Amino acid sequence: VSRNDFDRFVARALTSYPGIQALESAPVVRAETRTEFEAAVKAEGYGRFQITERESRGGLVPAKVRATYVPVTYLQPWEGNELAFGYDLMSDDSRREALETARDTGGVAASGRIRLVQENRDRFGFLVFLPLYRGQRVSGSVADRREQIQGYLLGVFRVSEVVEESLETLDYDIDFVLT
Repeated sequence: VSRNDFDRFVARALTSYPGIQALESAPVVRAETRTEFEAAVKAEGYGRFQITERESRGGLVPAKVRATYVPVTYLQPWEGNELAFGYDLMSDDSRREALETARDTGGVAASGRIRLVQENRDRFGFLVFLPLYRGQRVSGSVADRREQIQGYLLGVFRVSEVVEESLETLDYDIDFVLT
């Protein structure tokens, strides 16, 4: 899909569900095609694009060499989420675990509580991943799904906004704990 097709595809969901921080698409990029992939995104008009990861102090740096990357390549809305552009979802244990679960099961998987790349305060979120495979049908075997994985669609949610939205219509004075 093109960037414009992706933007049109997610527009309705973003306006209908205000608890969504972002909707994103992230392809699987093999180490041997990383340079070519980054050049292709730069050629689309994103001259500073690179696959990134967090360093120990929290800043973003070029991703270390590894066999595969899953960089955020399409995202909406852009404003407020720019730092996620190019972030390698495989570079973080919680995200990687959810990616691998989604890939191996062929179903939706959610991360645990994480600090979002675009977040600069002590607010947390979670990600929900949907795996995308090459071809029309995906075999029932985990080995075949691992071979055929092409990328992921993902939803990015801030915990506080999801909870606030779900309680918005309640007219009660209640205290609650989310675990």
